[in-house]
Amino acid sequence: MGMIIHVYRDNFADCTNGGVSSQYDGLCVVNVDGPFDPCDQYPAAKLVDDAPMGRPYPKIVPLDLLESNKWVMFGGNLANASDSRWRIAVEKSGGGPAGALPIFDRVEA
Repeated sequence: MGMIIHVYRDNFADCTNGGVSSQYDGLCVVNVDGPFDPCDQYPAAKLVDDAPMGRPYPKIVPLDLLESNKWVMFGGNLANASDSRWRIAVEKSGGGPAGALPIFDRVEA
């Protein structure tokens, strides 16, 4: 079970190199409490904080990319939800009170 989050993107261009956030309007974050399961409309993703510089840096990474161990980058799209459980999860992971996080779904060949 997880939380549905919505993808926010610019209509200018796809900077994700065909990433999941360019193809779907939402994702299901499976490591945040919520009543939803991933499906064809909402692929699975995780809230990740690897603290690359020793400080919190929470982000969203699609589950298939996370499990593939591919190098992922920020593709320019953001994710957020209006559910208070989402905001609480983001704050616990070190993110700001607004709750919007970058989606790391860009992979270069």
